[in-house]
Amino acid sequence: MRTVTRRIALLSCLASLALPACGGSESGPTGSGTDNYLPFVSAFWSNVVTPSHTLTLLSEDNGKATGSFTGTESRAGVESTVTGTFRNSKASFAINRANGTYGGTFYGAGKDSLRLTLGSETLVFKRQL
Repeated sequence: MRTVTRRIALLSCLASLALPACGGSESGPTGSGTDNYLPFVSAFWSNVVTPSHTLTLLSEDNGKATGSFTGTESRAGVESTVTGTFRNSKASFAINRANGTYGGTFYGAGKDSLRLTLGSETLVFKRQL
């Protein structure tokens, strides 16, 4: 009986140690739920379908759970201003040419892809090294 009790106690202890790695909470350093990615937003991003369609994003909040960014979209030789905010891997993009605000998600193994959506339009960008 003692061995079973010790095993249960050990398993409970190990499980409690693993909980912070499962995503944290709203007030925790990694944000909410299981979306605990801290994005590195500042980069040059290229559209996977049309590589000449690019985003250049700059943020002073790289590595933080929340922040803002500015940048430039270059599409068909026309440049537009980009502004936005992010919380973990979720982002909101305002591009001057758009009739609304794009929702964005950083994804992929290294969070090196960016999916922007507005209505039925979806744009996918890849971070360039």
